[in-house]
Amino acid sequence: LSSVAIAHTESVLRRVFLIFPGFCLGRGVLDIALNDYSNQYYEFIGEWSNVGSPFNWDSLYLDITVMGVIGICAFLLTILIDWILHVDSFEMHEPLLVETAGEDSDVSAERARILGGDAEDDAIRVEALTKVYSKRRMRGVAKSLIAVDGIYMGVPQGECFGLLGVNGAGKTTVFKMLTRIIKPTRGTVYASGTNIFSGHKILKQIGYCPQFDAIYEELTAREHLTYYAHIHGFKWRSVEKMTTWLLKNIGLEEYADVEASAYSGGTKRKLSTAIALVGNPQIIFLDEPTTGMDPGARQFIQGVIKGLSAAGKSILLTSHSMEECEALCGRLSVMVNGRLRCLGTCQHLKDKYGDGYSIRLRLKKDADANVRDAIHAFFLKRIPCVRVKVDVDPT
Repeated sequence: LSSVAIAHTESVLRRVFLIFPGFCLGRGVLDIALNDYSNQYYEFIGEWSNVGSPFNWDSLYLDITVMGVIGICAFLLTILIDWILHVDSFEMHEPLLVETAGEDSDVSAERARILGGDAEDDAIRVEALTKVYSKRRMRGVAKSLIAVDGIYMGVPQGECFGLLGVNGAGKTTVFKMLTRIIKPTRGTVYASGTNIFSGHKILKQIGYCPQFDAIYEELTAREHLTYYAHIHGFKWRSVEKMTTWLLKNIGLEEYADVEASAYSGGTKRKLSTAIALVGNPQIIFLDEPTTGMDPGARQFIQGVIKGLSAAGKSILLTSHSMEECEALCGRLSVMVNGRLRCLGTCQHLKDKYGDGYSIRLRLKKDADANVRDAIHAFFLKRIPCVRVKVDVDPT
C-alpha cells in the first residue's frame, strides 16, 4: 500500500473507533505526548511557528466531545433499561379463588386467607406470583417454562417462614422477584402493605442474602459493610457504629480487615448475611444462608436468625434441610416445580404426612425373652399406640 492509502485508512479507522471510549482516551493521551515531543523539537531548532497546542478539533477536542456524547447516551440508555426492567408495566389480572385439582387444603386455606383480606397486616404478602419464561423450541415443539406457578403466601410480623425444596423447585426465582431482580409475569408482592413494584422507598426496609455470594474479592468485610451502609444513606458516625456491631454479632471481627478473596465459603456466607442486615431492615430474605458452612458456623448463623425473629423481624428463608426449617421457622412450605405443595408448622406437616417414628433396638445374643418382654412393656406404658413391626429372634 502507498503512504497515501495508509494515511487514508488510518483516518477512516480513527473515525470509526471513536465509538469506543477507551480508544478516545488512549488516543487523546497519545496526541498530548506527541504534541509535546514535537513542540520540544521545534523549539530546539527555532521553528517557533510550528509550535502548537494539542487542543484542536482534529485532536483532543474531537476525542473529548465524542466521549462526552457517548457518556450521556450511555447514561440515558442505562436509565431506560432500568426503567424497562423494573417498571410495573406487566398486565395485572384479578386473582381468582379457584382451587387447583389435587391442591393441599392448607395451601388453599392460605390463598383464601390472603384473598379474603385477613393478611392485610402481614409483613410480606404474595399474591398470584407467577414467572413464565419465554417459549423455547425443544425437539421442534415450542414450550414455555413455568418457573413459579401462581403462589399465595403471607408472612406475619416477627415470623420466620421457610421455603423448602430441591434445586430447581423455584425458590431462588421467587426471591429474585421479591427483590425486583426479575419482573414477574403475573401477580404482585406487598411488603408492609406497599406494592414493592410501585416505588423504591420500600426497598430500604428489605435485606437480601442471595444464594451465591455477591461480594467483591478485593474488599474487606469492614469495607463491604461500610460501602453498603453508605448506599443506604447513613452518615459516617452511624456507619462506623453499625459496621462494628455487625462484625461483632455476625462473628466477623477476626476477618474485619482481611480481603474477601481469602475467606472460606462459610465466612463468605456470614458476610453476605451481614450485608443483608445493613440498615436494620424489618424484612429479611435469606436464600440458603447456611450453605457451605461447617457445623459450628451453621449453628452460629441459626442463632443469629433466631435472635432476629425474636426481635420482631419478618424472615423468609429457603433451605434444603427439613431439620434447619424445623429449628428456625414457625411455618414452612414445601415447593415443587414452582408450586406450593403443602404449608403449615413443622409439627403439623409431620402429623399430616409423616409415618411416625421408628426405633430399632439390637439386643445381645444371650438376652432372654424376659428382657424383650420388659422392653416391650416399657414402651407400651409410655406410648400406648406403639406397635412392633418386626421381632427377629437372634437365635
